[in-house]
Amino acid sequence: MKISTKLTLNISIISVVLLAIGIFIGIMALRVYRLVNEVEQFPELQAKLGTLTIQHYQWVEALGVGTMLMGKPFYQGTGPN
Repeated sequence: MKISTKLTLNISIISVVLLAIGIFIGIMALRVYRLVNEVEQFPELQAKLGTLTIQHYQWVEALGVGTMLMGKPFYQGTGPN
């Protein structure tokens, strides 16, 4: 095989590999962009979860006070029917 043929073949292979790497980097950059947009919504979700956690602790405290300290029966839902 001639040296010019070898050089042409190697340059072609390197070009294809670099093109594949470029496409891969482009796809990954797009995925990162989408994930960053999703993460920007997390503060709203964290605020909502914080509110729900506080409400849960208040419910648990009321349940404990009502059932253990006052001897009342526990009803799931809004109360006895």
